[in-house]
Amino acid sequence: MHALVFGLTFRPFSFYHMGALAMIPLLGFLLFHFRQMIRQKKINRIIRGIFFVIIVGNELSGHIWLILHHQWSITWAAPLQLCDLSALLSAILLLKNHLILYELVYFWGLGGAVQALLTPDIGSNPVPLFWLLQFFISHGMIIITCLFFTFVERFRPSVKSIGKTILATNLYAVLIGFFNWCIGANYLYICHKPAAPSLLDYLGPWPWYIFSLELVLGVMCCLLYLPFLILDRFKPVLIPGKSDGSSL
Repeated sequence: MHALVFGLTFRPFSFYHMGALAMIPLLGFLLFHFRQMIRQKKINRIIRGIFFVIIVGNELSGHIWLILHHQWSITWAAPLQLCDLSALLSAILLLKNHLILYELVYFWGLGGAVQALLTPDIGSNPVPLFWLLQFFISHGMIIITCLFFTFVERFRPSVKSIGKTILATNLYAVLIGFFNWCIGANYLYICHKPAAPSLLDYLGPWPWYIFSLELVLGVMCCLLYLPFLILDRFKPVLIPGKSDGSSL
């Protein structure tokens, strides 16, 4: 994928791409390092407010930009992809702590946003700088929100969270599949693979890759839960409180 941005050619894993990706672990480290300070009520409220404004403002600006440039279409621009839904849930989660929202954002957000950032599906034509920034901010803030609630608020998923996430994903996929059929869309890439290289390229042709995704989803959820399993097994004192998935 090549995208001309103010005279610069954007390529996957180029200096600019890697620089954007590096910002996420840097912010994650800062959240972890200053987690005690951020737990103070006033600072916590300010950080939540900043994150909320960034997420909502970024999502709205993306739709406004598309509308102003006569490019918005219900067949591809509606906020129905899992990452779009994760961004919305992240904003709600910042306003009101809720374990189920955290579980969905954790598994959907980390699993989907990381893959999207590594292999961006932003087309093969020149892409405006605004659209690139909007894409990386949207997916990056999903991950940052997950890290905020994990490091600062001490939320954590449980084994039951994996089952709930898989069930919610399948129910949502059925609804989106019907919606795709009604309007000729391809949300969740149920109807065909994305144009950009992605994990789906290794999962077989349509429709078999859809069934392969079930296995990928289960493996992904288990891998994302693995850090908590290791902490429970070897260093339980690092996560005081209950280990049943309740907020800590």
